[in-house]
Amino acid sequence: MKSVIFSGNSQLILQVMLIISILVVIQGHNYSGGGFIGGLIAASATALYLFAFLEESKSIIKKVPRVIAIGLVLMFVGVGSALLYAKPVASGTWWNFSILGESIKLGSPLLFDFGIYFVVFGSITLVMTALVRN
Repeated sequence: MKSVIFSGNSQLILQVMLIISILVVIQGHNYSGGGFIGGLIAASATALYLFAFLEESKSIIKKVPRVIAIGLVLMFVGVGSALLYAKPVASGTWWNFSILGESIKLGSPLLFDFGIYFVVFGSITLVMTALVRN
């Protein structure tokens, strides 16, 4: 049985939860939060969407291994980028960017956090898709 209320609200909740998960990852470097918690929030939103739209969610299932692979690449880049500067592995490296006259400092810990985000998101979504199929 398909509920109009559940399916209608799940789209809105999905968008809000994905935005919150990105904010948790970005602010996690300075405050509590990070890639793991952000990935769990995003996976929860995706699980809600999977249960609301069982038939339409088959396109998500095909993309899950790619999401995990992207996360692993970001993790390795985040950890290994210190080797380019002759620093120990997993040392934080920082890059300065100038956008519209403002100096922005981005670092390898943020890449690592997004790698964790994608791996957790992909893994939990993979488990949820296995539950949906059965």
